[in-house]
Amino acid sequence: MTKSIASYIARMRNRHFLLFDIIVMAIVPVLALILRLDNAILVQQSFPSLVVYTVAAMAVKLVVYHRFGMYKHLWQYASIEEVSVILVAVFTAGIIFNVFYLLLLPLFPTIPHTIPRSVPAIDLMLSLALHGGIRLASRIYTTQLNKIEKKARSEGSRVLIIGAGNSGSMIAREIVRDPGSGLHPIGFIDDDPKKRSLLIHGLPVLGTRADIPNVCREHGVEQILIAMPSASGRTIQAVLKIIEPLKIKTRTLPGVSELLTESVSLRHLREIRIEDLLRRDPVNTDMASVQAMLCGKRVLVTGAGGSIGSELCRHIAQCQPAEICLLGHGENSIHAVHRELRKKYPDIRFHRVIADIRDDARMGAVFETYRPDFVYHTAAHKHVPLMEENAVDAVTNNILGTTTLLRNAHRCGVGSFTLISTDKAVQPRSVMGATKRLAEIALQIFARQYDVPYSAVRFGNVLGSRGSVVPLFMEQIAAGGPVTITDRNMRRYFMTIHESVQLVLQASTLGGKGDIYVLDMGEPILVLDLAFDLIALSGMTPYKDIQIEFTGLRPGEKLVEQLFREGEVFSRSRHEKIFTVIDKELNGSGSVPVIRRDGLEIAGFEGFEHFIRRTVLPAAAESPLRFAETIRPLVPEFQPFEQEPTGACAPEDLDSLEG
Repeated sequence: MTKSIASYIARMRNRHFLLFDIIVMAIVPVLALILRLDNAILVQQSFPSLVVYTVAAMAVKLVVYHRFGMYKHLWQYASIEEVSVILVAVFTAGIIFNVFYLLLLPLFPTIPHTIPRSVPAIDLMLSLALHGGIRLASRIYTTQLNKIEKKARSEGSRVLIIGAGNSGSMIAREIVRDPGSGLHPIGFIDDDPKKRSLLIHGLPVLGTRADIPNVCREHGVEQILIAMPSASGRTIQAVLKIIEPLKIKTRTLPGVSELLTESVSLRHLREIRIEDLLRRDPVNTDMASVQAMLCGKRVLVTGAGGSIGSELCRHIAQCQPAEICLLGHGENSIHAVHRELRKKYPDIRFHRVIADIRDDARMGAVFETYRPDFVYHTAAHKHVPLMEENAVDAVTNNILGTTTLLRNAHRCGVGSFTLISTDKAVQPRSVMGATKRLAEIALQIFARQYDVPYSAVRFGNVLGSRGSVVPLFMEQIAAGGPVTITDRNMRRYFMTIHESVQLVLQASTLGGKGDIYVLDMGEPILVLDLAFDLIALSGMTPYKDIQIEFTGLRPGEKLVEQLFREGEVFSRSRHEKIFTVIDKELNGSGSVPVIRRDGLEIAGFEGFEHFIRRTVLPAAAESPLRFAETIRPLVPEFQPFEQEPTGACAPEDLDSLEG
């Protein structure tokens, strides 16, 4: 019986509270008079006055309670604010009624008013107890019910939170407040010794990362949440190595670059990705300066349908430009990106252009039509082994496509031109790398000759980009292996797609004329380590569940990539994580640069383009060896790959990463 009454109180709505209040208002005056007189005969004699008193009190209270919003609150979730509403409303009604009953009613002698003066005071106390009591009872019962439900649901998944900072605190608070999350936090892990044994939202800090195995065993942990969005890849890697043998499901918050606000919630939690394990701190750029630069401008992006180009368009759209021209060769990819951006940014004008950057007449028409203020050139052939077999297309697309864009951009007054290059252009061993290096030279000559703020951005392999090694490894793991790597000592510079795009945008704010910008990506990562990480993240063990095979270097591949070449001078730019690279052989501006080497003399941009069209292109069509011999005066460090293919099945896209 008691349980059913309590359950009814918990489910009470405001109409029920109103009915209850009316009953209380009718009974309280009688109770107050009885308490005051303590004599049944005197109470009966005062009945006419009691009726007047009760009706008047009820009228005043109902009006005041309504004005104070006592029937608008959900009392099951009442807090101190709602309690204050009860106090103020009841006392205000009491004061108004006392003024009316004790001062104004005596002016009308025909109306009975013989109720003792102390009765209104007793009425006030009883009203406060009854009106407030029923509401607080509802709140107390609801709280206890939630605790019972939360305890019942806590048996689903016992959670340990790694990180007792602001993010961990927010996650814990949300779990505690939301019984429907199906999670039961048992405490925190944090390496700060000052936090040991402290309580955060009622949850203890149980130890440091070294204590994770013992804590998980003692408390039956079923899930681990890593709440350290600002932690470095090395830190995440160290934590995962401790967790891996425990075979416990682990989720994490994304890095700070992915969080758009400081507010962290359960919806941000996701599975751990390989990007979280980069063995360096994430690179953040000054997007405010980029926003100021691009806002209200016209922007053209070549290769806009690719993974880098499309992500670049998304970041540019956030800066609210007036127009974005999406230029690409693949109609399906351009159409898909256009649909996505148009839906998300309806106030920006988007133009879809299906064209080949090698077509001079078409590019001239595009630039004349859209008159861009900024150009970001991401279009290029990037597949290393494929370009070894198709050197002519690598030359026409990567080199001559770039020269075509440079000429048309300058003719139409483009204010900033940014070329996307690659670390494979440094000490190149592949046709692709050599053509990208020649594209850099073309831009450097052009920028210095015409004194324009055109620059290049050189970065490493982009995790998650089209054709990158991560999706390939994941596909091999899903198929049960083996994971194939060309060489156990192969190392690469890796960056996230967010970092690569931010670097491109930041470089365009630096205003260099022919400069090349390089991201400080730390030390190159062993590709074998990358494979180990991906296998572990898939819940398996290398060489036990998934085999790893080494297949030998293929044409054009290098064991280790480099970021700078001989003859280049580099220094920190205004951005601490970006190097500025200057080629001493092409230094200066406002005059015609001349290249003299091995009996060859090339004067200015026109001479360079003529040499590529008349000499390099026919050589590329003849053979890769002739191509290498022809470009040696321009790229003396080019060392063509001499080893014959092994014929083994190697990762097709290991060296074809975007950028």
